[in-house]
Amino acid sequence: HTGRQLVASRPTTLAYLALSAAATLRVVAPLLGNSEAALIDSAGLLWALAFLLFIQQYLPILIAPRPDGRPG
Repeated sequence: HTGRQLVASRPTTLAYLALSAAATLRVVAPLLGNSEAALIDSAGLLWALAFLLFIQQYLPILIAPRPDGRPG
């Protein structure tokens, strides 16, 4: 634990929504036939967006010292 409150920011919530949409598209894509490649590409882009948002939000938290000064 980083010593911070467990509250999701707006970018974190957006990352979770993008990841959920990516997973949904990836599952539905084979069922739709002709547009499968475009949907899989879209799912990949949404996954990448989610990952970038997550890294942007949490990398600074994970490399910084805990705000409460405790070890860990």
